Amino acid sequence: MTGPSEPVRTLNVSGTWHDAAGVTDAVTQQGNRFTVSAYGVGERSEDSGTISGLSYQSGYTAVYANGVLSTGRCSGTISPDGTAIEGTCSTPP
Repeated sequence: MTGPSEPVRTLNVSGTWHDAAGVTDAVTQQGNRFTVSAYGVGERSEDSGTISGLSYQSGYTAVYANGVLSTGRCSGTISPDGTAIEGTCSTPP
């Protein structure tokens, strides 16, 4: 027999993040749900999703400087200490 499992802790990723491409992400979070407003060279995007353990899934809408609109899905992982996020996004055909 095993004891009760510990509840999964949701990391708090709220704050301002920056990536290597020069994009700034403003993240707000409540519980396991988050939203992102991202601004970079030639683009602006909005993203929202959920965190489960060290994984996340989200959907985004981006508008580029040339007026092109893009939507898609993202997923990835969060480091155990909450200081790094890695992921990939895809746009449906």
